Amino acid sequence: HRPTPLHRPTPLHRPTPLHRPTPLYRCTPPPYSMQAKRNLIMLPDEVLMTIVDHLNCYQSVFALSQTSQRLHCLAIDYLCQKKSVLAIFHCIDNGHQTILSRLIEQPGPPLVKDTLNNMLLRAESKGHRGICEMLLRACKSINADNRTYLCALMSAAQGGFAHVTKLVLHVIPDDMEDHKIDGCDYRTAALRISSEKGHEEVVRLLLDAGAPANDNGDRCVSAIQMAAQEGHEEIVRVLLQAGGDVNSNQNVFYPSPLQLASGKGHMGLVKLLLEAGASIDVSAGFDGTALQRALKHGHQDVVKLLLEAGASDQSS
Repeated sequence: HRPTPLHRPTPLHRPTPLHRPTPLYRCTPPPYSMQAKRNLIMLPDEVLMTIVDHLNCYQSVFALSQTSQRLHCLAIDYLCQKKSVLAIFHCIDNGHQTILSRLIEQPGPPLVKDTLNNMLLRAESKGHRGICEMLLRACKSINADNRTYLCALMSAAQGGFAHVTKLVLHVIPDDMEDHKIDGCDYRTAALRISSEKGHEEVVRLLLDAGAPANDNGDRCVSAIQMAAQEGHEEIVRVLLQAGGDVNSNQNVFYPSPLQLASGKGHMGLVKLLLEAGASIDVSAGFDGTALQRALKHGHQDVVKLLLEAGASDQSS
């Protein structure tokens, strides 16, 4: 007997998408059961160290170390002896400044140097500012190369970590003065990215550290242009007060700040740029004047403001 399709037996249980079983864990391992804890405690130290050596994330090490005081001491001490990056992140997350100090000072491969920017931002996000200072002191003591400091500075500027930005600026070596990124000073590169992301406090710190507001570099884009494109009115105001050019770097490839703000419909920023003396009929870039850009994208309030300010409507 071969069942017809109408009488084909259905499986006993087929989970629907709504009842799909969830994985046991996603990022953080589950707590160990009592039986698993007893089994782990009974293992010899050599076996436990082999287990720790093969764990691939510090959350796993931390979960293992919570099973007993003995395992905690063994796991952390073993990782410290190896100068493992897992142990460093464990100390950063939990604020173990004393253990981290011992870990950094002992001989071994300079792992702090390789991942300094990630460690600094992690410590700052956890509120452990003392650890940030310790990491930078350690990096200076091992003669970190310029790339290490640059990665840390750019990451801090992009993420808006003002405290880390300030710390890195204080420890950057003197020979960094001649180091160029995209043809401009490293502080200008950090200023452009923080202006684009809207981090006002970081922008002020970089300007105070000597970042020139009008340096365009090889990318032909200034900090004012990047802030104007994203509509960061207060940052544009700060840059103008620091001597930034209101008609910054208008060329055939990139439009002026007024054109960028008009095309995006940033009304308050358009007012600010007009009051600062922005050229109103400049046609840089590929989409025409500020008025033509506002018309193209349907920003009628900006169109009205530009016409009242004297914009030419002959080519609109």
